[in-house]
Amino acid sequence: MPDNDLVTPQPAPTQNALPAVWDLVIGDMQDRDRLGAEKYKTRLQPHNGRDALVDHYQELLDAVAYIRQEIFERATAFARSMNLFCAEVHRRSVAAGWWSTPELANIPTVLCLIHSEISEAMEGHRKDQMDDHLPHRKMIEVELADAVIRIVDLAAALHLDLGGAIEEKMAYNLHRSDHKPEARAAEGGKRF
Repeated sequence: MPDNDLVTPQPAPTQNALPAVWDLVIGDMQDRDRLGAEKYKTRLQPHNGRDALVDHYQELLDAVAYIRQEIFERATAFARSMNLFCAEVHRRSVAAGWWSTPELANIPTVLCLIHSEISEAMEGHRKDQMDDHLPHRKMIEVELADAVIRIVDLAAALHLDLGGAIEEKMAYNLHRSDHKPEARAAEGGKRF
């Protein structure tokens, strides 16, 4: 799973209407002081019988682990969300009876249905048509939605990690030489 870029410098901060972080930190420190006093029956004081450097080091190790956990979770949040979306679409599809007959549960048939949705999207785009079933929406929009529904439904039915595969493929595609404009324009390059 790709991580966030951890080496590129961050942009300059922009001002907004949210609270100042230092105010939040000070409030947290006051809460932590109260919690410590309740837990240990005394506030933190020097010469309390503990090695403050070891306490600090252990807390920093925990902090670094928590930070790394959050970085990993943010990097994988899309994949988890996508797979939950797939599971929900599949649940609804099963409830609607889409998988109740052998011909509809046939993988080649489902793949061909995905093709047909894309073809219908192309036709709607070519003719700039509104959709028959959802007349307030463009046909291309609705047919692409149908294609996505069928794709994620199939992925969940086959227990595929579609979210993870999308994350990995997008990361891979960032560095593909054949996807660069100069490679596409070259002799024998991908024109489309």
